[in-house]
Amino acid sequence: MKKSNLPSSLTGPLFAFICLVGFAACEKKTSGPEEAKASNSSTQISSSAIEQKVEANQTVETNSKVFIIPPESLINPQEVSNKITNIKISGSDLSFTSTGQDPYFSFPWLDSMPNGAVIKVDITLPEKQMLQLFYQLKNESAFTEQNSIIRVKKGGRNTIEWKIEGPLNGRFRFDPGTTTGEYIIHQVEVIY
Repeated sequence: MKKSNLPSSLTGPLFAFICLVGFAACEKKTSGPEEAKASNSSTQISSSAIEQKVEANQTVETNSKVFIIPPESLINPQEVSNKITNIKISGSDLSFTSTGQDPYFSFPWLDSMPNGAVIKVDITLPEKQMLQLFYQLKNESAFTEQNSIIRVKKGGRNTIEWKIEGPLNGRFRFDPGTTTGEYIIHQVEVIY
């Protein structure tokens, strides 16, 4: 993927895909924000939020798709999850309590990713933790230790980035830690 620097005065539209509640996604390439429509009107992230983030960072990968997974889509009690209770949303933050030593949940199913992906998670941890991201390759239907990446991070706020090579089917499972306590996920971004 090529990188390009964007001027701080950028006000025009950006390319991006914005993941919305459930399996619905909103395509955003080079059109105005008025064309971004969600299947669930209560959950929509505007392209201006992405533009502000890009302006702050001054760098964006071109020829990439970007999903920002909204907090209300991250943990679905009907989906795969373990040892997670007290789920709350406050603004763009999702907080929850881990009641055991192996909390985990699956992300909403995303589009297939033929060239791999970069997953960025902004999270506040109760203490030093081992975090693990599981992924499925194109023709897989189960999560395995072989297809996972582990990071160890200090307590407090952290941004973790996982770069995954190879064709992916769009399924991810996130294990945010290994202890009980309060966790806050500030943002999950998927770039491919």
